[in-house]
Amino acid sequence: ERLLIRYCDRVFVVGDSIADWYVRAYRIARPVVVRNIPQFKGPVEYDPARLRDQLRLTENDIVFIYQGGLLPGRGIERLLRVFAGDRRLHLVCMGSGSLQQLITDAGEASSNIHLIPPVAPDEVLAYTQVANAGLCLTENSCLSYYYSLPNKLFEYLHAGLPVIVSPLPEQEKLVREYGCGWIAPDDDTAFLRLLQSIDRVAIEQCRTGVASAQASLRWQDEEQRLVAAYKDFVVV
Repeated sequence: ERLLIRYCDRVFVVGDSIADWYVRAYRIARPVVVRNIPQFKGPVEYDPARLRDQLRLTENDIVFIYQGGLLPGRGIERLLRVFAGDRRLHLVCMGSGSLQQLITDAGEASSNIHLIPPVAPDEVLAYTQVANAGLCLTENSCLSYYYSLPNKLFEYLHAGLPVIVSPLPEQEKLVREYGCGWIAPDDDTAFLRLLQSIDRVAIEQCRTGVASAQASLRWQDEEQRLVAAYKDFVVV
């Protein structure tokens, strides 16, 4: 990579921290940042009561959702461990992967842990909107994860949910910039206390920040940056 990257006319990355790392490591011109924001088509029609009935949840239950690959490195094992400590808090995991059986077993032991199989892409937001907050606890296990800005964060925000993220540079920066959620402490006990403090009042206080993030974080803006970079090299 160090050898070949110098022959590239343009380098694209998905976050500012990654761009800055490439500049420091390879002494190249700063790459073009195009964030991995999904293209959203507008409000999704959904019936929250249907899924809550399916999971035997009441409208008063506070529900936290993790969606995406059920894989190591995503903080899933920690979520199962922490949510088992307070059955008043409900964890919904939606997706598939190597940790699916682990979640199934945890759900059998703790009635507040639920598993939903993957759904069609155009149904994801409808399911997400049933929850009260979105979870993204990426582990700091490698440089790629440390600088990550997963598209699930944007999906949560566009579903109208505040988010809980790991204290990683890009994720923490987003939450602090928009005031759209919380930073998860590294300590499990402190993390559980944070989850217990998130009630409907706390969620309502994040509503303005979530709406601001929805309006600002759009694929249309990333697309323009991508196209502009390509146009620089169009041969007429």
